[in-house]
Amino acid sequence: MTGKDLLRAERRILIEENNAKLKRNNEKEKGKGRREERESEKGREQRTGSKEQGTRNRELGSEGGLMMLSKKERAEKIASIQNAPVSLENAIRQLNDAQLDTPYREGGWTVRQVVHHLADSHMNAYVRMKLVLTEKHPTLKPYDQNSWATLSDATMPITHSTAILKGLHARWTHLLERVPESAWSRTAFHPENGEMTLEDLLTTYAAHGENHVSQITGLRKARGW
Repeated sequence: MTGKDLLRAERRILIEENNAKLKRNNEKEKGKGRREERESEKGREQRTGSKEQGTRNRELGSEGGLMMLSKKERAEKIASIQNAPVSLENAIRQLNDAQLDTPYREGGWTVRQVVHHLADSHMNAYVRMKLVLTEKHPTLKPYDQNSWATLSDATMPITHSTAILKGLHARWTHLLERVPESAWSRTAFHPENGEMTLEDLLTTYAAHGENHVSQITGLRKARGW
């Protein structure tokens, strides 16, 4: 083989190697694009699924429709809302300021912040339910609860918020006990949770009060207070 032949052979090898490298890179880019597309689609499905799960807490009925709560179940949740102020007062009874300013968990809100948050949250809940009852598919405005918990009024004596909760829950219970059966399926749109019914809101806020009371009682048990 002559010198010219060797050069031509080397060029062919270099060209083939370069073409093979380009092909591998193209395949990698295509594979990356397909992965990103799958991940994007998966993300959309997860977000959609999360909204559907968050807004449809009830099981599907045998015919595929959403199963509403029974009257007994609904009455139990209304009773939970009615009893929430008393349950809270029992949970915070005789706590001093140092204890009230103790986080219920590491990195969590203090007991004082939890009490003020309950007043903030349940005032919003009451208004949201009245909007659902009086407007056609209203949009329920979210709010940044963590930012609210850092405002100056979250450091005030808790008696201000327990007083709010007493009056608020009395009116709230009166309203809920007199909601017509047909109104429980009335809907609203929540930008973070999607479509919600009045019954979804009842379920959410009955559990909400119970959850925060259990945070306080759990702290007291852990600290031996």
